Amino acid sequence: GVFHVESEGVDASGPIVVPDTGGWQKWATVSRTISLAPGRQVLRVAFDQAGASSFVGNFNWLRLTPVPAAPSG
Repeated sequence: GVFHVESEGVDASGPIVVPDTGGWQKWATVSRTISLAPGRQVLRVAFDQAGASSFVGNFNWLRLTPVPAAPSG
């Protein structure tokens, strides 16, 4: 299936495709880097389209990792 991540009600990730692994306990890691404004955020996972199995995916975990800003100048 396909989902996206929203920040403050705006699509922050674009479409993220979840591959069909062929079973509920067959896992695949899907990752995407997104940029967020500094400060507290409200994030939502929005499901856009079901896959061939009629489901978007089976989510086991989400990891949010800060990335150091590039040096300026």
